[in-house]
Amino acid sequence: MDSSAIIDTELIGGRHLAHTPTRPLELDVIDRLMSAAGDGDAQMVEIELTPDSALLGQSVKQVRASSGAQFLGIKKADNELVVGPRDDRVFED
Repeated sequence: MDSSAIIDTELIGGRHLAHTPTRPLELDVIDRLMSAAGDGDAQMVEIELTPDSALLGQSVKQVRASSGAQFLGIKKADNELVVGPRDDRVFED
């Protein structure tokens, strides 16, 4: 599978620290989910699809089957946020 994304770990960590005082329960749940993955390889990342992305035209189910990825949400080009996307949701540009 082809992917191109830049993951800014400093930005993710900074956001985490900034939200700790205002949303401690939310972040505690995320931390527990990440550590419950077992092997320590779980990561939460944001990926922006480019016009040549291999994901375009594939469903959530297809991508999950080939990569093992889980999707918490999809932010569409019009900024609509689809939380907990269904398996038949197709990645669009």
